[in-house]
Parts: sequence; C-alpha cells; structure tokens
Amino acid sequence: MVLEKLNDSTALNRFLSAYDLDQTHQKAIFKIANYHLIKLNHKASHKYIDKGLESYIENVELISLKAQNYYYQDYYKEAIIWFKKLLDLGEESEFIHEKLSICYADFSVYEDAIFHRKALLKYNPNDATSLYLIGTYYERLNDFVNAEKYLKHSIKLQDVSLNKEYRQLGTVLNRQKKHEEAVKAFQKAIRDDPTDVFTRFITIRTKEEYYADKDAIIKLYEEFLEKYKDDQISKLVEMHLKKLKEEQFLNKD
Repeated sequence: MVLEKLNDSTALNRFLSAYDLDQTHQKAIFKIANYHLIKLNHKASHKYIDKGLESYIENVELISLKAQNYYYQDYYKEAIIWFKKLLDLGEESEFIHEKLSICYADFSVYEDAIFHRKALLKYNPNDATSLYLIGTYYERLNDFVNAEKYLKHSIKLQDVSLNKEYRQLGTVLNRQKKHEEAVKAFQKAIRDDPTDVFTRFITIRTKEEYYADKDAIIKLYEEFLEKYKDDQISKLVEMHLKKLKEEQFLNKD
C-alpha cells in the first residue's frame, strides 16, 4: 500500500504476493481486481472478484466491482443484479442509483429508471440532467403532465443553450393539445439555436393545428421553403404543403 501511495507500478506485484500467500485476502483481492477493472481487463477482474466472494459473499467492495465490470462491458442485465445486491446490503449512493437508472432505461423499464433518478435527486435536487431525463421517461410512458413538470424544472436550472430541452418540452405540450404553449417553447428552442431548421418546421406544423386561417399557414410554409429550399427537410415540407393546398381548394369549393 505504501508503494501504491508512491504511485509505484510495482505495488501490484506486492498485492499479488499477498494473494499468493493467502487466496482469501480480501483487501489484496480488491486491489488486484480493481487494477484489472481500470485496465478494462474484465475477465481477469471477474476471476479475482469471484475468488474473493467465495470466502466472503457479502464483500460490498467486490460486489461493487462486479457490478461495474458488467456495466462497463454493457452487460446491463447482469449489472442490475449486482447493483441491486448493494442496495440489499444497505449500500446506497448517487453512483449506484445513476447506473441502475441508465440500465433500466436501456431496457425501456421507465418506471424503475424514474425511481432511481428520483433517488439521485435526494443527493442533488437541482440536478438538471436527472430532471430532464425523468421528463423524457415520463413522456415515453405517455404521462405528459409529469413530463412537462420535470422538463420545465430542468430548463429553469440551466444557463446554457436549451435548444434540445425546449424542443422536447414543445413536443410534450403538443401531445397535451397545448399548441400555443408548444409554439412558445419551440420559439425559445430556435432562439437558443437559430440553425435548427427542423424546429422551425414543427413550429409551423403546430400552428397549423389551431390556426383557423389556413391561407396564412400556407404562406408560412411557402416562406419556409423559400428560405430553406436546400435543407433536407424541404421535400417533406413540399409534400405536406401540396396536400394542404389541395384540402384548402376543396374546402373553398
């Protein structure tokens, strides 16, 4: 351990020597397994962890390394099992809840992803990233009221470009038929990123949902195409505009 404190690379050899003398030496096993985890030698790390758990099955340090090994290998199903073992043993931390939330979200188990993100907020109630992610998870559960609540909270806490967050909020508001509020959110997204052509399009598309004056909407689409004719979305807009004009013509007849 002295060699480790001195950043001497031979420290590993001394831990291996301790292990050779006693293959149940928990602290030496942890040091060796952790070394291999840092080096991404997952197979070797698992080998030493399993050896250590044979003699002390509730060693939380080794269980944590086991969970991390699986997590960094993208074996999220196995990682969940081992992170949950830590919780069962009374271990709780921001790191554990964050990783569990990520794992559950990867499997689209959004209820559990939300639970662990909310647990994370106990450590930092103003974690804008967690608030934003909770909002997106609620959206995927079609709980647009809570999605709106958490997205708005996240936005209030951030002093950076909020283009993505405002666009997400606009989408959630649209799903609740709050089209006028959605337009305001989209306009804020554009304010934060004037190059966001797609949000300019969905702003007009949203106005189309509640504006009675369809001629005015047609004019907005025409102005959009004139300004962004070279953008990849222009073909989609042209097709939609053609359909809108045909409907307007038939309605006038």
